[in-house]
Amino acid sequence: MDKKRYLLVVDDEEMNLNIIQDLLEDDFELGLVSNGQQCLDSVVDRIPDLILLDVNMPVLNGLETCQQLKAGEQTKNIPVVFVSSMASASERMAGYEAGGDEYLTQPFIKTKKLSLN
Repeated sequence: MDKKRYLLVVDDEEMNLNIIQDLLEDDFELGLVSNGQQCLDSVVDRIPDLILLDVNMPVLNGLETCQQLKAGEQTKNIPVVFVSSMASASERMAGYEAGGDEYLTQPFIKTKKLSLN
């Protein structure tokens, strides 16, 4: 059996973490944290294959978190996908400018199987 890819999910809303967990737990190993600082602390112990990152969070928001990840030698190549209800063009551009690889807006539904190949 193939080893599952490891995704780190960062969101301060427990309901969002639960939804993402329900959608992805069969196909991926998940780490769940509730703010940007916990994300940065977590990647020290284990580098994920992908980070799903909320934008609007306490302690350290998603944009700041992504900038710090992309500035780190060990973490700069981790793909970061923003998952946020902030959906204006300027908010999406801020995500890309912070170093995000993709920007998905909520609410969302699972329409196809996610692959990290």
